[in-house]
Amino acid sequence: MIYWAHSPPEEGGQWEALEWHLRRTAALARRFMRAFDAGNWGIAAGLLHDIGKYTEAFQNYIQNQGPRAEHSTAGAKEAKRLYGDTLGHLLAYGIAGHHAGLPDGGSKNDNALLSRLKSRGIPQGYERWEEEFRAKGIGCPAPDLLMKEVLAVLGEAQNDRFAVGFFVRMVFSALVDADFLATEWFLDRGKGLARWEGRHQNPAALAPVLRARLDAMTAGAPPTKVNVQRAEILTACREAAAQPPGVFTLQVPTGGGKTLSSLSFALEHAAAYGLERVIYAIPYTSIIEQTADVFRAALAEAGDDVVLEHHSAAEPEPEKDDRETLIGPKRLRLATENWDMPVIVTTTVQLFESLYASRTSRSRKLHNLARSVIVLDEAQSLPMTQMSPCLAALRELTMHYGASLVLCSATLPALDGGVRTKVSLPPSTPIVPQTPVLHAAFRRVETEQAGKLDDDTLADRLGEAEQALCIVDARKHAAGLFGRLPEAGRYHLSAAMCPAHRRAVLAEVKERLAHGLSCRLVATRVIEAGVDVDFPEVWRSMAGIDSLAQAAGRCNREGRLPQGRFVVFDPADPNALPGVLVDLVRRVDIARETLEMLPGDPLDPERVEDYFHRLFAMEVEGEYAQDIGGLWKRLCESPATDIPFRWAAETFRMIDSPAQSLIVPWRGGDDPGKAAKLIDQLRWHLGADAPEPRRPPRDLLRGLQAYTVACYNLNRLVDTGGAYALDPEKRFHVLTEGSLAYHPDTGLTAAGEGLRDPAANVF
Repeated sequence: MIYWAHSPPEEGGQWEALEWHLRRTAALARRFMRAFDAGNWGIAAGLLHDIGKYTEAFQNYIQNQGPRAEHSTAGAKEAKRLYGDTLGHLLAYGIAGHHAGLPDGGSKNDNALLSRLKSRGIPQGYERWEEEFRAKGIGCPAPDLLMKEVLAVLGEAQNDRFAVGFFVRMVFSALVDADFLATEWFLDRGKGLARWEGRHQNPAALAPVLRARLDAMTAGAPPTKVNVQRAEILTACREAAAQPPGVFTLQVPTGGGKTLSSLSFALEHAAAYGLERVIYAIPYTSIIEQTADVFRAALAEAGDDVVLEHHSAAEPEPEKDDRETLIGPKRLRLATENWDMPVIVTTTVQLFESLYASRTSRSRKLHNLARSVIVLDEAQSLPMTQMSPCLAALRELTMHYGASLVLCSATLPALDGGVRTKVSLPPSTPIVPQTPVLHAAFRRVETEQAGKLDDDTLADRLGEAEQALCIVDARKHAAGLFGRLPEAGRYHLSAAMCPAHRRAVLAEVKERLAHGLSCRLVATRVIEAGVDVDFPEVWRSMAGIDSLAQAAGRCNREGRLPQGRFVVFDPADPNALPGVLVDLVRRVDIARETLEMLPGDPLDPERVEDYFHRLFAMEVEGEYAQDIGGLWKRLCESPATDIPFRWAAETFRMIDSPAQSLIVPWRGGDDPGKAAKLIDQLRWHLGADAPEPRRPPRDLLRGLQAYTVACYNLNRLVDTGGAYALDPEKRFHVLTEGSLAYHPDTGLTAAGEGLRDPAANVF
């Protein structure tokens, strides 16, 4: 009898034999896990993951002769029988979860691993896999080989429960990615796997391309003091790339060319040590496309298919019954990028939430973090509430999976033990030495303390300047200040505006700055990271010293003036700080403490160091300090039989925000009708005429991201007619055309979201 793994994608097509699916999955999983010296775990997981398909019940189901038949638990049971209570249990997690996602351990519910291992309610007859394997000459690796490998990977951390759980995640990731690719091989007759085999250029091929491009840019730049320092920073990055893999810091003053210099280090370092890819994580979604475009331009000679920008909006939500139904083409529609590209640009939210995810589509990429260079831009912006889980994951990747980590910022806390954390990174190597000469070269502003200012006084001061930028923390505050400025040459920028709207405003602002025209921009923190603007005068409401440094980097950025004017003020309005952002409020308070103890320039390195010491010292006390929800603590305490993977995925959130996504039919920019066209396409994909399953393609979701804002009171907006749901499941909401809830200058109204009252737009 021939046992089948997958039915043909079209009627009358060829079926896939189970034997060959298991062989292909095992071969791919072995290849993936060899990156961290655990190839035999890949073979064992790949061979056992689908042996539940040897049952008569499954064979009837796949031929439409019976009901759905669960098949994942059988392989988990056999893994435990073959490999014992410890190794077998660790292997069983991934096998049991290769459809439904990593389960919790224990037996708290029917889906928990221990409950499934004890279950007698699964289809019987899977035991024939051993007879089939013997007949085909297929053999599972011996237990001692798996033990040898896990000990080699973890070393002295073999008894570290967090490290053991992380190893299970990496095995699971390699298995599900191999399973996806093996299934794709069958469905498209090997075309996809052929593309994968001869896929993209590796970092070794990209490094000389970037080197030539940056050399040309440096040669063509005017020899200003700033440009000379930028060239020296680039040289330091190239030289440091020869250092062995580990943790690196790139602390460069704002405007020092950090983005391309850090990419240069990453590619040169990867080339020197045979690392597979560069993953560039940014704290703000708003600048992913911009950064990816910069990288594509710099690597243009290498072709188009070298940079992947990964948006979280590209990941469709799973169906409620994903456990065992997603076989063949239907299953593949849930696949998201597995980060198998030489350069990936993503967000820190996407990176860390994927590291603690349980879903197959989100976990699939994790094994590709092994032997990679991870660049963490603006590393100081990691939320204090999740510092321990974030650092613990980075520590595992660098210590046990051959990854190098680069922490980038103008202001960096010493996360390798220099500040008080419950988890420390391994000792780090500075790429650019911190010297007085470096800081002096980029000291392009004089800092003033203006004290407490009400909005009317602040608006008058801004109105006196021909070109000025003012940065505040709350959307409502920014909109109110904007309304008080003289109309001529005034602009507003905040996350209340969709990204396409923000890009259009920034383009106009840069044009006016370049031509010396009047320009007064009021913005929120959205402008502080990765937005290349150069104002002669910048005002910043009191903030954490790391944020003050970012704001100052928007002043006299190119050093065209002897000194720019940077003014720090305290808003008189008690609502100027968004109270829901506890971490932001705390950083402001600690910055005030630092400046009370050390009066003077907040950008001075001594004050920056004092600020971070105070910030981390305050946050280390208490059982759940730096670990809200106790996730890291629980993972450190959970035995191998009871690792709470599903609970961890539900608990870990980089940003605990009540905001929901709202699509805005914005009619501006070079293509005023583009948003409406994309909304119409989305409506079709969700409608009755669309093919099953009714899920929009990822490219469409990426396009819509440019017209999406975070709405903090979506239900109210819907109730008042300001927005509507596109689908019965209410996954996608669209702003009603002509709604007064979106202002053409300031975006989504901060006061009274959803009110159809003209007064709601008077700030």
